[in-house]
Amino acid sequence: FYVEDVTSSSFLNRPAEWRIIARDAHNGLQLWDRKLDSWFSYLCIWTQSPEQLQRRLVAVDDRVYVPFGYHAPVSVLDAATGQSLMSLPETAGAEEIICHRGVLLVLVREVTDARVAQFDSWAQLEKVTDPIVRDRDSLNALNKEFKRAEREAKATIVALDTKSGNVLWQKAGEEMLGVRRLSLRASGDRVYYVGNKGLFCLDLASGKTVWQTNTVPVKTV
Repeated sequence: FYVEDVTSSSFLNRPAEWRIIARDAHNGLQLWDRKLDSWFSYLCIWTQSPEQLQRRLVAVDDRVYVPFGYHAPVSVLDAATGQSLMSLPETAGAEEIICHRGVLLVLVREVTDARVAQFDSWAQLEKVTDPIVRDRDSLNALNKEFKRAEREAKATIVALDTKSGNVLWQKAGEEMLGVRRLSLRASGDRVYYVGNKGLFCLDLASGKTVWQTNTVPVKTV
């Protein structure tokens, strides 16, 4: 399972067409594909795309979990057919997905007006034909504004039952301030993440804080 921009590379000014594609792991034959509403602009400078994109597609057993748009909630698909089984509205703004012991852990970031405006500015840039507008300096400045809007949006961890889609618990508030991307982990009956106030350990079943310890501050870019 992977996400691909299927637009021909011969037409750089044509908006991207993102799809999730499933292939047989044995022979490479395509099994199915589904169109995504949005992902992220291909114009972003190499290594500067949002790092959390790599954690937005998860396949476990006979199900696939993926948002159908950059700010969309997680959708649950049948792995064999690609058919939609359910949508999880509480996960709108999903950034990272982890599936562990029957619990779907989703790091959700509030979809603010500032985030939407910054994302739209990248989408509009794909339609610009003047290459000077899309030079490295312009893109770097745009990327800094994009990341600033992302950082300022509130983050929440939402835990859901993988079978029913029901919300088990949510973690929000001061303990989630400055949550570091890609720090969400799960092992045994514990969930871990790093925020401004240090390293947190949560109970997988309830979401309650088991312990917290201070860490050395790390600059967020």
